Amino acid sequence: MAKLIYAMKILLFANQFQLTARETLGLKRFTFFVLEVYVSAWFTASVPSSAPANDLRLLQDLSEYHDVKISRTCLTVFGRHLWYLSEGLVGLALFDPQVNATMKRNIVRAIFEREATEDSPKRAALPATSSLPTKQLSYFASRGSNFLFESLKMKTFFLSKEPDTWSDDEDFKTGVAVVGGLRVINDTAERGIALIQAFNSKITKSEDQRQHLLQVVEEQRRSQPGTSKQDLTSKKRKQ
Repeated sequence: MAKLIYAMKILLFANQFQLTARETLGLKRFTFFVLEVYVSAWFTASVPSSAPANDLRLLQDLSEYHDVKISRTCLTVFGRHLWYLSEGLVGLALFDPQVNATMKRNIVRAIFEREATEDSPKRAALPATSSLPTKQLSYFASRGSNFLFESLKMKTFFLSKEPDTWSDDEDFKTGVAVVGGLRVINDTAERGIALIQAFNSKITKSEDQRQHLLQVVEEQRRSQPGTSKQDLTSKKRKQ
């Protein structure tokens, strides 16, 4: 979002800069795309149950975006990240309060009736662009979607009931709590990568010494469990 803010500021104060026509056009295309398409998906990206519906909606918005070059490029890139439209994870949509009962009913029917893809892929394949506007979440579901419930050890008796009654079902309530605790963004991994990169460059420039140092750190963590930030904070509170 920082780039969007900078781009908007530059456009707002364009008369104070010496921008070429190409630069101005590029800033406008970037800003309009983010505001019209991307920003809503970005703000809801961290909600686990909304991930499948958000991804499908973003695909549909991209397929209909008026700037054809941006549309094609973004579809190609985003098509490599359709994890939450895979057979194994599309079931998250069953816990999305924004998905209506009819769609949930169709997803359940697909889970019961549609054969799973052999060697179910971890991410969905990008459907033909022309068909995207009519695609629904149930298109991605199959018996392979039971992977979600099995992995999270969730009871699925509620699937045999009408979606309108799920809110009163204890198994469904438990599922909502479990799904709500999932992480669907990679902030933790990115912070870890940034930390190790800074760590590598600060202490030593020697690759051999760096490898020895990492081994020492790993051994220390194994021999001294309970030294995470959460554990240390908990110990401090008890004191």
